[in-house]
Amino acid sequence: MDLSALTRIHVCLSDETRLRMVALMLDGPLCVCHFQSILDISQVKASRHLAYLREHGMAEVTKNANWRIYRLPTDPDPLLTRQIACFREMAESVEQIRRDRGARKRIEGDIEASTLCCE
Repeated sequence: MDLSALTRIHVCLSDETRLRMVALMLDGPLCVCHFQSILDISQVKASRHLAYLREHGMAEVTKNANWRIYRLPTDPDPLLTRQIACFREMAESVEQIRRDRGARKRIEGDIEASTLCCE
């Protein structure tokens, strides 16, 4: 096990906003505007934290026209896979994360139709 890789994961998750973003990505990819809406944060703050997660291997981004869609890595290293599994289990017991995931479910139709995204 690589201690620096484990440290990188935990540093990424040590910020509340990034922690909530990772929890939201457990249920699938989201556009920056969806993170903004669910977490009630500015586009700048959402983009900054998502870029940090991407730069540290905790998220991947794809472009769809003007939109940036973020997801958990599709081929994570085994250490990250184990950490995400542990996080998924713990996230169920955190009230704020349950509320965020509930908000995500309420806008699922908007996510599929991309009606929250700005052109």
